Amino acid sequence: MSMTILPVGKPLGACFAASEPPSEEPEFYEVHVGNEVEQLTPLEWFVYCGAYGDADQHADHLVDRDWLIKQLASEVSASKISAEIDGLLGRGLLLEANLRGNSAVDVLTGYRIVPTGVGISNSPQDPGLRWIGQHGEGMLGIPQLSFLVWAFSYRTNSMWDCCTMFAQNPDGVDGATAEDIAAQIADSLPSIVSMELGYLEPADR
Repeated sequence: MSMTILPVGKPLGACFAASEPPSEEPEFYEVHVGNEVEQLTPLEWFVYCGAYGDADQHADHLVDRDWLIKQLASEVSASKISAEIDGLLGRGLLLEANLRGNSAVDVLTGYRIVPTGVGISNSPQDPGLRWIGQHGEGMLGIPQLSFLVWAFSYRTNSMWDCCTMFAQNPDGVDGATAEDIAAQIADSLPSIVSMELGYLEPADR
């Protein structure tokens, strides 16, 4: 069972302290999650950004804890990276879940996806495939049901609420159930997040 790791929240970047001469290194980094702006140390930021991983690996749900540690361990010890992963998970800045298993609905219940790209078009060769991207360029093709949740879940409390909303009109989703829709968006999530075409936002409690 692969436990995919994904970053949570919207990265706000580096913050430099006011100093003379100007500092060469950021004092801290910021990530907007829910109603809070979290401050990250350089090491925490290094691990957090590492969770964006490789888009091809994320597409196959292969970016898990072991993969992340292996990728980052050339610069920082594996034990430190593992400890930082645990810390970021505890603060809600990383998500670790099996998105192709029974825990997918739990994830969708706990988060919405906020789109940061735009819809480009469907595919002439496969009209059920919708391309999303930025600046007029299609970067990622996702199934129609994933596209609906990507486009609309930021207006609902969670991705699961969005799935159930669309399932209430079966004619509009070719008879798909909420579980069918959930399976598609859960499968697409790693690609969407890793390509920065959407970010995970905790659902309101």
